[in-house]
Amino acid sequence: MRLVLATLIGLMVLTSAAPSWADDAADLAGSWVVTAAEFKGIARDLANFSFDTLKFADGKMVTSKDGEEVSTVSYEVIGNKKPKRMNWSTEENGTLPTIYDIQGSTLRICFPIKKPSKEKDIPAPKTFKTKGKNLVLITAEKE
Repeated sequence: MRLVLATLIGLMVLTSAAPSWADDAADLAGSWVVTAAEFKGIARDLANFSFDTLKFADGKMVTSKDGEEVSTVSYEVIGNKKPKRMNWSTEENGTLPTIYDIQGSTLRICFPIKKPSKEKDIPAPKTFKTKGKNLVLITAEKE
């Protein structure tokens, strides 16, 4: 009986302590304002960056600059990996794997600078460190 009770308590603690990647999909929903961007470890001037907002809704991510839509991609959260992953895809280009992290109202997304291809897999970044790598890191705050 003690073993059963201890097991149940352990499962309850693990279940309540472990964040669910499905929760991340819900946390992504809405608009995010880009607060920082870097490429190869070098900070980018946001005034000249290609987008200033990200909006996640209904499996689509829309990027905008000054209120004008720049691009739309489908996205799929694959948060059960470390670091957490999200795939961006378009029918014509294929899939671009990204990694992401949500801490409160701050979102970090890191992705490779390579055009997606249906014929060739692109590996997801392994870390958020971009120095010397063809990676972009975006930091955004929830609106």
